Amino acid sequence: MTPKLESKILRLAFAHLSCIDSRQRHFTFITQRNKIICFGRNRIFHSHPLAAKFLHRFADIHSELAAISAFPYSLRELRDYEIINLRVRRLDNSMGISIPCPHCVAMLISFNVKSVTCINRKGEWEKIWINI
Repeated sequence: MTPKLESKILRLAFAHLSCIDSRQRHFTFITQRNKIICFGRNRIFHSHPLAAKFLHRFADIHSELAAISAFPYSLRELRDYEIINLRVRRLDNSMGISIPCPHCVAMLISFNVKSVTCINRKGEWEKIWINI
C-alpha cells in the first residue's frame, strides 16, 4: 500500500467514526490502483442474506460484508481488487488488530479473494494470504 492510499484510507475512516453504531470500529476498503472503490463499516441491528449464509452471529453486518454489498461491479470481479481492513481503537484512536474473522474469511474465499491487507498484532500493515 502506498503512503498516499494509506492517507486516504485513514482520512475516510476517521471522517466516519461518528457514524459508527456498533462497539467495534472496523472499516473495510475495496481498492484498485491506489483508488478507493468503496468501503464498509461494522453495523449493528442490520441484516443481510450473506450474513446468515456465512454464519455471522447476531444481527450484525461486518465491515467486509458491508464493503462487498457496496461494491459497484459484478462480484465475480472482486478478485481483481485489493481488500484492506482497518480497526480504530476506542481508547486512543490508534490502529488495532484488523484481521478478518473466520466467517468473513470464508465469505472472501467464496468470492475468490486471495489476500487481505490488515493491521497485524505488531500494529503494522500486513498482507495476509487467505486463499492459496
